[in-house]
Amino acid sequence: MINFNHEKYNKIKYPKNRKRRKNKIFINKNNIPVHDIPLSETKLPVRLINTLESEKILTVGDLMNKNPSDLFNIKNIGVQAIKKIKEIIEIYSKKSQNEH
Repeated sequence: MINFNHEKYNKIKYPKNRKRRKNKIFINKNNIPVHDIPLSETKLPVRLINTLESEKILTVGDLMNKNPSDLFNIKNIGVQAIKKIKEIIEIYSKKSQNEH
């Protein structure tokens, strides 16, 4: 059993300003319009991106133009995938409003 009270473990220093990056999405690194950002640069799971790309949905703009009912008809897209897609659309729609 490991003793975590050992002095070796107490000497580890973590940065105080360390922030979680769970919901952060870094976009427009190259000043690309939001609607032209490829899905591969979003935080969507790879399996979901592959499914969307097989249906010719390649950019965030393509995704924003689809209805949730259209997305439900695509094979391998369920409730969890729709939730993740809605999160991404909300984030990027806010960013596109800030561009104007």
